[in-house]
Amino acid sequence: MSFIKKFFLFLNVITALCIVAGGMSIYINPTDFWVLSFFGLLYPAFLLLNIFFIFFWIIVRLQYVFISIVVIALTYPVLKTYFAFNFSSSPNKISSPQIKVMSYNVRNFDLYRWTKNKNTLDKMMELIANEDADVACFQEFYNADTGKFKTIKRLLDEAGFNYYHFEKTAGKKNTRGWGIATFSKYPIINFGAEKFENSKFNSAMYCD
Repeated sequence: MSFIKKFFLFLNVITALCIVAGGMSIYINPTDFWVLSFFGLLYPAFLLLNIFFIFFWIIVRLQYVFISIVVIALTYPVLKTYFAFNFSSSPNKISSPQIKVMSYNVRNFDLYRWTKNKNTLDKMMELIANEDADVACFQEFYNADTGKFKTIKRLLDEAGFNYYHFEKTAGKKNTRGWGIATFSKYPIINFGAEKFENSKFNSAMYCD
């Protein structure tokens, strides 16, 4: 072999070892061996270099083409996290019922006119209804028992929900409330909340 071919073979071996290190990075905790994490981050670059060497050896010397082919195959679990491969000619069959979940920070339904648009509340309600979710989780939720912002009633009437739980983090005279809420087309059989000791207006909520 000429010196140039030997040099390229040496580079190919180095890039092959680098892509193998990148492939190993998903199996080893960075706290145990942090160096591999950098190889994992550079995996796409090592992949491109190995693809280059595949075409290079096809033209120059076919017997070395398998170096890069083998290491790419060995690191396929990492490869498929970057690129989606679908070899099926027919769509996947759904064997179980599907539930659509929506998460939406409604920013108090523009109570304080941040958008400077008087129709924002109606547009948000329309969006929620059009999404037709089975379960909707709302952050920065606001509801009033009277006036324009009777959001609980509107969601039940207009968005097709049958059940809800509203966890207040603040309120005024039991007629207005701020917090988080879950709306559902399925019965809510249990719920609870976790209060944060160092925050007055924040909490976490769960519903079954």
